[in-house]
Amino acid sequence: MFYMSLYQIDQEIQAVLANADEITGEIDAAAFEELGLAKKEKQHGVLKFIQHLENDQDLLKKEMDRLKALREMAAKREEWLRGYLIQSMNIDKVRELDFVTHKCKFRKNPPRLIISDEKLVPEKYIETEIVQKINKEKVKADLKSGEAVEGCRLEQGESLIIS
Repeated sequence: MFYMSLYQIDQEIQAVLANADEITGEIDAAAFEELGLAKKEKQHGVLKFIQHLENDQDLLKKEMDRLKALREMAAKREEWLRGYLIQSMNIDKVRELDFVTHKCKFRKNPPRLIISDEKLVPEKYIETEIVQKINKEKVKADLKSGEAVEGCRLEQGESLIIS
């Protein structure tokens, strides 16, 4: 029975119940008990696997955090070395380096806008945006207090806590 899925076990339990004696209402107690035990065993196995997956997620998050820290260290080191090379090239007044396997040169970037004081920018360059958004906390509070809010409702869900 252990090889069966929970769905299949539930189907078998329903079949045992459906095959109850029409007069006495008796069922095959041995089969019903065996299926009940198989279901508990399967549920326990599913629960253990869920906890295993939770542990995997924790380990993966820790590894991702470790790799993120390594990536950030590499980025900082690269930025420092880039500045170090730029400084050296500027000292020598060199605009380009050309080696057999590597090359580098300075190039002009596209112009970028720097706004030093927004208050001094003429009105013709200012655009106004109107953003509407629903205050969900206020709607939720009104619904909890019994007030009807058209187009909205509160929904209470459930979650499975595994300890």
